[in-house]
Amino acid sequence: MAKAEIFRYSLPVRPICPTLTLNPFGMNNLIHFDAPATWDSETEDLFREFLQMRKAKRKPLVTPRGLRGRIKELEALSGANLDLKKKILIQTLEREWLDFYALKDDKQDKWTKML
Repeated sequence: MAKAEIFRYSLPVRPICPTLTLNPFGMNNLIHFDAPATWDSETEDLFREFLQMRKAKRKPLVTPRGLRGRIKELEALSGANLDLKKKILIQTLEREWLDFYALKDDKQDKWTKML
């Protein structure tokens, strides 16, 4: 048996990250995601919907680093405000964005501020 064959068969199949479990036969299927403790069930559901939307657009988050990056990005934009997290997630889902951005004001709000 060659060295390459020994190495190929000796790789353990285990979760890469405690918050993310990947399919051992392909890195394209997200199986499990544990939300941070500060999130409520509605925020977790919105984030799962965001992950499904990205998968439907053929841009899934498949690595633990990518998933942690999106969570950190959301936390940085919203701080500790849970309502702001939900609004950012809803805005992202409505506009089908692949990343999170600060909340956009409506056009009418901009016009009233200018007057």
